[in-house]
Amino acid sequence: MLLCMALSAQFKLIGETAVFKENEEGQGRLLLMKNRSTVFFQTTGKKVEIRIYDAQFKEKIAREIEPAFFQKKHWEIESIFEINGNIVVMVNQPEDKTPQLVRVIIDGTKGNIIEEKIIASIQRKSNKEGYSKGYGGLPIPDFFVRKDPNSDNYAVAMLSSMESDGDKRIEIFWYGENNHEISHAYYASPHSKYKYMEYVDMAIIGKEMVSVLVKAYNTKSSGGEETELLLGKLSFGSKEITASGLEFSKNMVIKGGIIRYNKVTKRIILLGVVREPGKNDGYIPYLAYVNPVDHKVEFTSVAYPGQANEKSLELFGRKRPYTGMPQNIYINDDGSFSIVYEEAFSAATSGGNSELGNIAIANYSIIGTETGSYFIPKYFMLRGTTIPGFYKSGEEGKTSSFHFGNQYKKFAYLDGAKKTYLLFNDVEKNGESAKRGRTTIIHNVGECDGFYFDISGDEVMPDRKYFFGKPKGKNEHQLGIFGISEYSRALDIFVTLKLEKDGGDKGVKLVWMRPE
Repeated sequence: MLLCMALSAQFKLIGETAVFKENEEGQGRLLLMKNRSTVFFQTTGKKVEIRIYDAQFKEKIAREIEPAFFQKKHWEIESIFEINGNIVVMVNQPEDKTPQLVRVIIDGTKGNIIEEKIIASIQRKSNKEGYSKGYGGLPIPDFFVRKDPNSDNYAVAMLSSMESDGDKRIEIFWYGENNHEISHAYYASPHSKYKYMEYVDMAIIGKEMVSVLVKAYNTKSSGGEETELLLGKLSFGSKEITASGLEFSKNMVIKGGIIRYNKVTKRIILLGVVREPGKNDGYIPYLAYVNPVDHKVEFTSVAYPGQANEKSLELFGRKRPYTGMPQNIYINDDGSFSIVYEEAFSAATSGGNSELGNIAIANYSIIGTETGSYFIPKYFMLRGTTIPGFYKSGEEGKTSSFHFGNQYKKFAYLDGAKKTYLLFNDVEKNGESAKRGRTTIIHNVGECDGFYFDISGDEVMPDRKYFFGKPKGKNEHQLGIFGISEYSRALDIFVTLKLEKDGGDKGVKLVWMRPE
């Protein structure tokens, strides 16, 4: 059903579906395909439901499939993306003695399975060699997947942390638009300087190269307590990764980081969370520009949202500086970029729950200078989950989990063709009470509505507006599952799931919006 009507001042509803049953467990993902179709992918137990909608938002396919590897007891979806018009699902099976990464290719027009293939395996050690010793502080063996946002190339990093040969603990597999392997290689320590290396992040640069960031270090028992970030390069057709140390990071305490390729400047943007040697006053976000060819560091700076911090101090008192850490980077068409920060921490007495606090957004010029920041108060309690560093970056390309209502407590950053917006659900009263330094914590979302914030203006703390329009009745509420949303700048279309009541039946529907 196609509707063309204004829902709010800056979003136009251009299409919506009928209401269907809400999946209160499992996982889901929305994909806007290059041919203008939309795919809704969700798991239900050992089955996968595929819904495909055409360019006019009409449902063409609704079917269930049962991939063989989903029948296993444990599995985790590492990434879902479009390649050559089809849907590629990367599934991690961690429960066996030989963890495997399975690639499932689904037809993008018919929804049927084209291929199920194991593309990487981690050979774990025997109990005597491996588990009897524990991991000893080493990371758990795992797979990591990244797709190039500018092409149909993608890469897999395989971390075999129990491998006895330190130069074979990280292996990179690089694939092209036909899902064929372009190259793969081990990530060896330059000159065997470091015994331990941990994967941090990677960026795929078309068919030119894959840049891989790792944390390298030694311990007292392995040659001295040294640590450093290394940037490695796997070139097209090569079987070797060339890596160099990034001098600014030497002996910093490194908590995490992400890298993104800026196609305008042809440089890697590196954003890390570090603590300088000898200091114990918390971590700071650190920004660097790196040439991906020769690994020369051309610019470094602390990346802290100054105006957002001043607004936090103004509202919540001089003892409440902004403590959010960066969660993701968004690069604009002109080479400028934005960093989104969020306060995220585990609550001490909440039984394994986590809290997501205030958001800050800092804008940067093409040369890396901050041009201003925004501050948006909020306060959510997530049940039964932990929030890792750079979690929004880690969620890119993954499914969103439907558990405990947590899917209604994630924000969406819409980097539009004309303006930029932030979206999340909240109670109405927080719009005014936050201006007085008081924010109601959200445990349950029953009284929440979807709001958006225009973060393209001059106000450090922009006003909120109803995303789906103001509810007609006092007890009516309209929520979006914004964590599952997808925006295509090429199509200038935003699609999300909306919680809906149709004739007394509770369910969800897909809605397509166009930012004005």
